[in-house]
Amino acid sequence: MRRIEEVIDVLDGRVGMYAMNRTFGEVCAFLDGFDACSELQVMQAFRRWLGAWVSNRQLAGRL
Repeated sequence: MRRIEEVIDVLDGRVGMYAMNRTFGEVCAFLDGFDACSELQVMQAFRRWLGAWVSNRQLAGRL
């Protein structure tokens, strides 16, 4: 299984191959699909970070 950093490097160099219109939504969908194929392991650390970030913003009243 590749690490997310490796996937982003590949995607960055060949975004047109994986996202025809090169939109943010397409790239997000690709990453979501890649994560699903890895049984949600690839972006596990990102989801933990995002969850903590959202919680902190909510506690600070900024969300």
